[in-house]
Amino acid sequence: DVKKPKHLCTPANKNNEGVLDAVTHLKSYQIKAVTGSPRFLKRPGNKMANQLAPHPVLFLDAIKPDLLLLPTAKSLSSPPGQPGPNTVNHYKCYKARVTSGTPPFPKGVQVTVADQFRPTAGTWYIRSHAANATLRAARHRGAHSRRPARHDRRTRACGGRQ
Repeated sequence: DVKKPKHLCTPANKNNEGVLDAVTHLKSYQIKAVTGSPRFLKRPGNKMANQLAPHPVLFLDAIKPDLLLLPTAKSLSSPPGQPGPNTVNHYKCYKARVTSGTPPFPKGVQVTVADQFRPTAGTWYIRSHAANATLRAARHRGAHSRRPARHDRRTRACGGRQ
């Protein structure tokens, strides 16, 4: 069951790498299994690669489905139409925990992020394990808030088109 909208994710320019699709946004919806559907079995030890050097690989335990991210159109002035043709995937995100024994993420790692709400790039500390900031799909918490990412060993891991 799709429950309610949770987040609006804007295209972001991380570390001056550019934006591939500046028009298509992602909107997340909370999801919950329909009564009577098979129970999700936890998936431990998923090896994940990410862009946050010096810790490019980490391990996560997928706990349960949590969010569905869908390509979304947005307008600040009028009701938007349906999203146009794009190459943005749909994502099913899972609540996850860092696998026990995974090396800790080093302190002081920073990223710069700019988006349409904050066009001048701001610098943000990654204060948690790499999973907290990396595996939230397009959602860079710092890009939409003055607060850095929360320190929390739980996170969401997102998989490809569903």
